[in-house]
Amino acid sequence: MHGAYLRCHPNAGAETSIRRFLSVYTPQAGDLLPTLDIEDDYDNKCSLPVQERINQVERMVQLVSMRLRGLKPMIYTKARVWDELGNPMQFADCPLWVVDYQSTSDPIVPLPWVRFSFWQKAENLHGNGVSGTYDSDYFNGTENDLRAYVLP
Repeated sequence: MHGAYLRCHPNAGAETSIRRFLSVYTPQAGDLLPTLDIEDDYDNKCSLPVQERINQVERMVQLVSMRLRGLKPMIYTKARVWDELGNPMQFADCPLWVVDYQSTSDPIVPLPWVRFSFWQKAENLHGNGVSGTYDSDYFNGTENDLRAYVLP
């Protein structure tokens, strides 16, 4: 199983970003839902007003969703960044891939979500037969539940 993510940048246009993303990735049956990576670039250090950042993410979700015939992409983010965006409610129907390297039992889930789908628990790990570094992620469900995150 594989998929793709787009590291989003608030100063890039939504249409340009998604057009470039889809020029190098073609969604196919069996892939994980594409993921929009909303990281520290979107926090309050960003010079763009919060509403402009939210509008850009919303437009990217719309564009990807149109390509996926209505399916929503995942949002990859951390609670601090999402909180600085004001915890916008319009993304509640996008699955959450939460980043939290501090929690040990359950991650901090930003509003509007009440549960996470995936949790990136650690980064830059070494070993386990992997050359280089890797991140540790956890799926919040069963193998059968995972089918809901796979493109038909």
